Order: sequence, then structure tokens, then C-alpha cells
Amino acid sequence: MEAEAEAGVVHVKINEREAPTTVLIMGDEPLLGVETLETFGLKVNPETEKLEPTRSFVLRV
Repeated sequence: MEAEAEAGVVHVKINEREAPTTVLIMGDEPLLGVETLETFGLKVNPETEKLEPTRSFVLRV
């Protein structure tokens, strides 16, 4: 199965964490994935469906 998507870099802010990250756009929906969560040091708790920190956040440029 093939799907077409455009890719780009956007500036994202989640809570108090900000950084540029890669986004895929399929149709009208931007998709953020695990790469973005790892960049921000976050994970999704499957029980609470909330974001939780996995480490302290430091943006490296």
C-alpha cells in the first residue's frame, strides 16, 4: 500500500517545550509521530491518554 505525503519542518510547542520538528501532511491532516515525542522527551501514557515526560528537555541545535 502506498500513500503520498508532503514533509516539512515546523515549530511546535507542547506545554512549555518548544522545538522544530518534522511533520508529514496527508490531505488536510498534519501527522506528528514518535520522532516529535522523542525530541520533546515525552511519551503517551496509554492508561490516562496524557503526555508524560521521559526526561528533562533541552533543545540541542
